[in-house]
Amino acid sequence: MEKYILDNNILLDILLLNRDRKAASIKAVHYCLINKCGYIAASSIHSIIYIVSRQNAILLAETWALLQKLNVCKTPSYIDYNHKLAKSDIEDYLIYLSAEAIGAKILTSDKDFLNNCDLTISIDDFQAIIDSNFDSFKSIPFLSLRQLNKPFESVFEKAYDEVIKSGWYILGNQVKKFEINYAKFNKTQYCIGVGNGLDALVLSLKALQIGEGDEVIVPSNTYIATWLAVSYVGATIVPVEPHIDTYNINADLIESKISPKTKAIMPVNLYGQAAELDKIEAIAKKHKLFVIEDNAQAQGATCNAKLTGTYGHINATSFYPGKNLGALGDAGAITTQNSELAQKVEVLRNYGSPKKYFNAVKGYNSRLDEMQAAFLSVKLADLDTDNNKRIQVAGWYTEALQNIWDLILPKLAEKCTSVYHLYIVRTKRRNELQDYLTQNKIGTVIHYPIPPHLQEAYSDLGYKKGDFPLAEEIAETCLSLPIWPNMQKNEVLIVCKSIKLFFDGE
Repeated sequence: MEKYILDNNILLDILLLNRDRKAASIKAVHYCLINKCGYIAASSIHSIIYIVSRQNAILLAETWALLQKLNVCKTPSYIDYNHKLAKSDIEDYLIYLSAEAIGAKILTSDKDFLNNCDLTISIDDFQAIIDSNFDSFKSIPFLSLRQLNKPFESVFEKAYDEVIKSGWYILGNQVKKFEINYAKFNKTQYCIGVGNGLDALVLSLKALQIGEGDEVIVPSNTYIATWLAVSYVGATIVPVEPHIDTYNINADLIESKISPKTKAIMPVNLYGQAAELDKIEAIAKKHKLFVIEDNAQAQGATCNAKLTGTYGHINATSFYPGKNLGALGDAGAITTQNSELAQKVEVLRNYGSPKKYFNAVKGYNSRLDEMQAAFLSVKLADLDTDNNKRIQVAGWYTEALQNIWDLILPKLAEKCTSVYHLYIVRTKRRNELQDYLTQNKIGTVIHYPIPPHLQEAYSDLGYKKGDFPLAEEIAETCLSLPIWPNMQKNEVLIVCKSIKLFFDGE
């Protein structure tokens, strides 16, 4: 949804008596508040308070109440006093800078402002947009990163300023702070921030000295990054089929795939649910194998009351923006209880350098960015709360979608929990259902339409259709429904109503 910065005159129309456009402004501001798309430039607050304070104390209190319902957009520090708006009206120019910075329109009744700035929109034009596009505001996206990060915007700005002012942008205090806090959250001794989730997997394998001639057991049903990491270190991929109901690797099938060359098992906690990590851990101990968790989608989930990211000898996670703990760009981390492995990864991620300009091994450039670390620290404080909200949203879906023929709902493995990074349903009519929901302005995604063994990238392995039938069945029938922490129950029920109408044939 478009963002709108409210010019001073719009807010003063509402607050002061005898203003010609009072009714129109009230309607516009009400719309912005209801849809949470209304902003005020920080530079405007003083002017509004000054004007209103000259009236009476009651009006001043009402003003504060209104301003607190709006999002505040700070004024950027870069100012060009030669800009045409700056020369004509510095107040308008500051509002323009705020709007330009966040990609917003400026709602104003100031004719000069309307004539001199292409980011402005009049009350009449705004009302026409609302009327003509009313239905579009009823759509439910699969995921809106803007809405996902909206609660953190003001704290993000503070974190951004702290990083800029620090003058330290690589492996500084922000990374150290996040590593300490994430290790504490994940109940591990060590967390090492890296560039992204794939690098986290690769560096985990390298730290264990897994490479050419070694075999690594992986799920047949996963995102391709799990397989790519094994390929990048030169090891051999050994796929194992999943449970058809939980979608995670079937621990009971692992032992039959172990050979003298097997070096590690790499389970994936897919879609937010913990795999059978206790069983996998027992198998690994019996055969003296390493375990590397791919925990990119399940930060905060548990198996047998123990957190994911703590079972493996070393574990990888991703903070890709759409993840439960998502950065504002690429980011990842490795967790471990082993000090030696932690030290190896710290060296590997930084050109193989334990000390500046001294390179002990052939390393990589994969360092968690200071800015991303600062943003992640902000969101980490709310991760448990957000995960619980996701669990609640998933519960609403499960309750509303019970007993629909040909629709398979998510199931949890015994002693395992899910933080519902995704809410997956399955049906043989998947493509038709997705088309129907799209027509009804409900966003969905297919995770993942082609299993790794059938991807062109792995055609050299010689796999063909039918080699991993369960992974193929999941790929052909799964559909991810909209889910995010602040999703409202009425939005879930709208999605469920559309699904029911589809299966009822109406």
